[in-house]
Amino acid sequence: MKRRDFLKYTGEFGFMIALSGAGITLSSSGYYVRPPGAIVEERFFKKCVKCGICVQVCPTRSLDFVGLTTDLKNIGTPTLNIEKGGCIAWRQPCLKCTEACPTDALSKPPDIKKIRMGSALIREKECINCLMCFLECPVDGSILFPNPQGKPFLKTKEIPSSLSHRKSSYKPYIDNFKCIGCGLCAAICPVRCIDITPEKEVRMAV
Repeated sequence: MKRRDFLKYTGEFGFMIALSGAGITLSSSGYYVRPPGAIVEERFFKKCVKCGICVQVCPTRSLDFVGLTTDLKNIGTPTLNIEKGGCIAWRQPCLKCTEACPTDALSKPPDIKKIRMGSALIREKECINCLMCFLECPVDGSILFPNPQGKPFLKTKEIPSSLSHRKSSYKPYIDNFKCIGCGLCAAICPVRCIDITPEKEVRMAV
């Protein structure tokens, strides 16, 4: 094969790989839900060598590559893909992505409880009150349910069926100060009505 043809075909292959990942990005502002231990976004894309090791070692397969976007500098860097799963690091010991990172784009945090990937948001109009998010969330008090009589409910067993039926006007919601953005609730949601906002955007909104 001639060199010109080789470059043509490899270029087309690279474009198709990027295209296959289009739409994975969860952020419209250029920020992404990064693996736990990721350094600040402004430095992350400079340190990340796009080796893909973190994506390969993720036990839940919830990490994926930023696909084809207008943000060319971040194509190929890791981001959470809730279509595949969520991060279990807050539920059980697992920081394989940070341990495998060959650069300091990801660094193992001394205390996972102090790390956030982002925050969840439930689209109430689409929610069917299955309450699967409650069962899946690894952080107590991160998901709440309105209580017209007082403090919000923290556990599914506390919620009366009169409030939690499918057509109820009451829906679960997220405490953005406690949510760590692991994506487990979004991954298990049967109607896919939960989005994960990157930590950078959460800080800007507060």
